[in-house]
Amino acid sequence: MGYYCLKQAIDTQHLGLPEYLFRPDDAVLSEIGRLRITAWEADGARPSFAPKRGDVWIDSHDRHANHWVLRDGGFTIAAARMCIHPNLESMPDREPLVPLDHSLRFPAASLNRLVVHPHYRGNRLSRLFDQARIEYAGRAGAKSIVVVTHIKSRLQELEEAGFAIVGESRHRTVPYAPSFVLVKLVPGVATSAERTCED
Repeated sequence: MGYYCLKQAIDTQHLGLPEYLFRPDDAVLSEIGRLRITAWEADGARPSFAPKRGDVWIDSHDRHANHWVLRDGGFTIAAARMCIHPNLESMPDREPLVPLDHSLRFPAASLNRLVVHPHYRGNRLSRLFDQARIEYAGRAGAKSIVVVTHIKSRLQELEEAGFAIVGESRHRTVPYAPSFVLVKLVPGVATSAERTCED
């Protein structure tokens, strides 16, 4: 875990694009799960839907979700996931979406668990993950894409990527800031039948 000891931001131009992972093994999922805890705890409290204890955050959706990672020197320094869902009931962290489900078209893609190690932030890596996941969602046949965030800079990034704020969630991800639900409608017709995730 050598990069956890670094004291200053790191140049990321050499990292390239996020790598797509199809059904990552337990070791890779554990590394992603540790990064989630590291990234969230760097900002303060863990989100309401994260485990209260432990240094790895993995949930039931990780087994069937699509994952993307960026690595530096063999270490995972950023990660995100996405999955296509046939209905609201099968989506992860669906509590914020319940009052706003009329804004979704199914199958819908859920973009979530985007984390960047604190020492690699400020390099617009989130935009790379957004682009990769949006493109994949279109190819996979999603009719809409949904994101929930409480981070102001993310709101601007997502609006620039074509998302619209459809409402404020009554369910807060963190106690110190409201969460907003953003939706992007996917134009066109599905071109492939890639995986739809269900619990």
